Amino acid sequence: MKHDPKVARRDNRGELWAIVLAGGEGNRLAPVTRLLYGCEVPKQFAFLDGDRSLLQQTMDRIAPLVPAHRTVVVVAHNRTADLRAALPSMMPAMMRVAS
Repeated sequence: MKHDPKVARRDNRGELWAIVLAGGEGNRLAPVTRLLYGCEVPKQFAFLDGDRSLLQQTMDRIAPLVPAHRTVVVVAHNRTADLRAALPSMMPAMMRVAS
C-alpha cells in the first residue's frame, strides 16, 4: 500500500506542532528592502509578493496543517514589536524570543 502524505497530515493534525523561525535580521535581502522601504526590513516582515508579509504567508500555509494553538514563532528580542504587529491575533504564549 502506497503512503499518502495528505492522509497522514489529516490523521496527525491534532499531534503536529509547527515552529516558525523568524529571528533573522535579513542582511542578505537588505539591498532589496532598502529600495522598497527606504530602510532595512527583515525579510519575514517584508511585503514582497502581495499584501501579506512573508511571515504572514508562512502562517497562512501552516494553518491548514497545524492548529494555531500548536504553532510557535521564534523571533529575535529586538523584533518582538514587529511580530506583534504582523500577527496581532497570535497568542503571546505562542511567541518565543531568542536572544
